[in-house]
Amino acid sequence: MESHPVDVFFVGSSHIYAGIDPSAFPMRVVNLAESGLNYQVAEVLIDRYWEHVSKAQAVVIEFDAVPLYKDTIAFREGDLSDLWDWDLSPSVLSLSVWQRSIAYIDCEAGMRRFPPIHHPARPAKKIIGPGFEPSPSTLNGSSTGAKTAFFQSLGTKFSPEIVQRNIQALGKIRERLKEANVVLILFRPPFHQDYWSNVAGRDRAAFTDRELSDLMQNSPDEKVIDFRTLSNLPDAFFSDFTHLSNAGAAAVSKQVAEQVAVMSIQGN
Repeated sequence: MESHPVDVFFVGSSHIYAGIDPSAFPMRVVNLAESGLNYQVAEVLIDRYWEHVSKAQAVVIEFDAVPLYKDTIAFREGDLSDLWDWDLSPSVLSLSVWQRSIAYIDCEAGMRRFPPIHHPARPAKKIIGPGFEPSPSTLNGSSTGAKTAFFQSLGTKFSPEIVQRNIQALGKIRERLKEANVVLILFRPPFHQDYWSNVAGRDRAAFTDRELSDLMQNSPDEKVIDFRTLSNLPDAFFSDFTHLSNAGAAAVSKQVAEQVAVMSIQGN
């Protein structure tokens, strides 16, 4: 694996690779993000790319219900092999693993796009890796039925055993970053206002609030960027109720960049 200098790593679920646009940052940013990622897998990822992570200024980790309650390793049946060979060069970072599959980057005219079917006549490069998935805004077209189905799909039953394993994994990450003098920042991503008006969203938020409160009691100096209830974001900034669209990612990433820059300096 080649060595590429990275200033800040973002670690998290699809909320990260759909919502954090590295091009909006004045520093070199890489997303280590995977759909449904929990803290156990985050620990594995950070360990895998520790040579790079240990030299970063900061690591920003999503703090939300998904990495807290998911059992990602069981869901993947223990197979994490597609996470092993990500290219961490910022020059190729417009790639994500949105559908947990190999993606094709269409390099025609210098643009990076995600064609559903690879066209052999176009110059393309096949790689696996992290990055940013530009998503269109589809929220305005959501029907009442689609909205209901979305919230029904959200898990609100949390296994104490799985949560405890994830909290322990997050604790190990925190200690390792501290020893390496890398600033840790917890990030709560923004969700659509309808998320907060639905019982499933409120239950997940309350669960996350409790876990963060317990964490802050033990570590009151923890750095947190809390964007979960940004109320001024228009529908066009969302692709669904918990994922930002391309436009939303661009706008939110600029705000996140400002706070990350300040916290990185304060932490060193």
